[in-house]
Amino acid sequence: MLSSGRIRKLNPQVSSELRSQTIFNSLASVVQELLRNSLDAQAKVVEIRLDLDSLAVQVADNGVGIPADDMSMVGERYHTSKLKQIKDLPFISTYGYRGEALYALGLVSRLSIVSKSDSGDVTFVRMISYNSNTEVYDYQNYTNDGFFRVEPIKKNGTIVTATGLYCNLPVRRQQIRAVSQFKIIDEIRHIVFQSLVKFPDVSIKVLRLDHDSLNPDILINYSPSNTRKTDNFACIFRNIYGKSVLPKFHTLEAEQRGLQLTGFVGTDPVSSKRFQYIFFNGSLQGYETTRIAVNQTFKESRFGDIPESVSYRTGESPSKKRSRLSWVWPVFLVCIESVKKGATIEADEITKFVVKVFKQFLVSQGFQVDSGPSVFGSPRISLSPSKRRKTSPSGDEEPRVKKSDQLDSTFLNVAESGLTSGNYRIVRQLDSKFILVSSSNNLGGKVLLVIDQHACDERIKVEALFKDFIFLVLDAHTNLSLRVVEPVTFAVSSVEVQLFEEYAENLNKFGIRFIIEGLTIVVTHMPQIILEKSDIDADILRRWLLSHVNDLKEESKSAIVDTYSINDWFPFVRHLPTFLIDIINSKACHSSVVFGEVLEYSEMEKMVRQLLHCRLPFQCAHGRPSIVPLVNIQ
Repeated sequence: MLSSGRIRKLNPQVSSELRSQTIFNSLASVVQELLRNSLDAQAKVVEIRLDLDSLAVQVADNGVGIPADDMSMVGERYHTSKLKQIKDLPFISTYGYRGEALYALGLVSRLSIVSKSDSGDVTFVRMISYNSNTEVYDYQNYTNDGFFRVEPIKKNGTIVTATGLYCNLPVRRQQIRAVSQFKIIDEIRHIVFQSLVKFPDVSIKVLRLDHDSLNPDILINYSPSNTRKTDNFACIFRNIYGKSVLPKFHTLEAEQRGLQLTGFVGTDPVSSKRFQYIFFNGSLQGYETTRIAVNQTFKESRFGDIPESVSYRTGESPSKKRSRLSWVWPVFLVCIESVKKGATIEADEITKFVVKVFKQFLVSQGFQVDSGPSVFGSPRISLSPSKRRKTSPSGDEEPRVKKSDQLDSTFLNVAESGLTSGNYRIVRQLDSKFILVSSSNNLGGKVLLVIDQHACDERIKVEALFKDFIFLVLDAHTNLSLRVVEPVTFAVSSVEVQLFEEYAENLNKFGIRFIIEGLTIVVTHMPQIILEKSDIDADILRRWLLSHVNDLKEESKSAIVDTYSINDWFPFVRHLPTFLIDIINSKACHSSVVFGEVLEYSEMEKMVRQLLHCRLPFQCAHGRPSIVPLVNIQ
């Protein structure tokens, strides 16, 4: 414990270093600030180089460059060319204006700034090493080599190189190095994506040094190729996140009451809501209410339904094939611009406008949507041509139920019914479907309850199956991997390759092993529970695995399973891959007692007794209630 002492002012160097960590708290934040500087300098070509092992970054651009007379002030605190007085703030259109970024970066790295302005003939260099400044000098005296070699600037531009990040702050450096390179790259992809949406006419390349081959890996290589802004948006998205996430799309263009909307929407659902972006006046916005309304619209239209041609579950009705793959979310990007600059636009108005546009898209694809009352007329919308999707056949279908892996035990007030071991009596079987039970309630009276015999047996079996499978997963002496007769291969994007590389160990825990050959995944081993199924093809397996690695990336499931013990099997269920949860649920359902099956008294007694020992007795594997209270008897 630190001893108490007098309050005193921090040393200026200490306070500056502490402040620099609030500006640059990650490697991605360094890339973001330097990229924004390039875009503020009107650059049309930007190249970003990364050395993730040594924590070094270089950003080179062909912007206007820094005049020779200003080079001595570059990196000085509160020195900027973007702001002169406070009253100019509302009119600032650049990312930065405070004169803080390069100063803060010079406190925590060896920083070199090489620049040539469009009005000068000489390239100048300024070096700042952990706040130790040097004089500005001519590029001819600058020595450099290796991955971050700086070539002479021919016309104009700036090259900023920061090496040895946080070497003077070892604890902070250790924390940053502990972050997986995959997560760092993913953050940088997101930063570049946001920047390109605002500046789609800029070319950006991102390279990473591969220390094994000592050659650069190209992570991003985007150049605008279309004159239409909406086409460039889709090109940007595919370049950053891969074409497999957006195989087909429609461009969107709409206008209504002072709002202009451009963007795209994918025609195929995906397993994650992370690929949904709403920009307003060039800035990425939260607009959670708008996203919820859009997703609800897509859900009601049955956008994520699996076509009947997909054989997902042998013997299941079409209604049970729906949405089992969990690929129900649309991919979309919409950019909304206010025609009148500075005009106040209510969030609710934006939501109604965006939902209206997506409803018209769904109608154009053959989906049925409730258009509802017109809020303020129909927007003028242009959709790119596409093959219309056939509507599903009419007829009654089972209502959708809550996802089983959410494990929500809330159901009516059954817990207060007093139904506990030894406190109930089997009355009789009803219609060969239900078990009628009486029990003493908490109010001193009696209550009659109906137990769904199929749901009851399904809950008993599914918990036993989960417990057995998780025991095998957590047992260090058990290998779930069985070699498949014919390896299953499928193509993925470069981004998805990185996902498989990052989470290979997690998939191995569940018996799934694979090798990566370029942009192809070759699955060589699977657990018995998957091999038992006869209807698994490459496309379904690809969807399953991509859905799981995306869940791991978004941390909705834990990538680390070794921290659990067999006694923790129940909370561990939610971290199983969703497709394994679905398979186990289906297996329990198909092996359970069915409606119409006559049960002996001893069989009913055994089922109820086992149900009361379940961790989640009040619902079946698919979320339907297993016990319903009928009436209190005084």
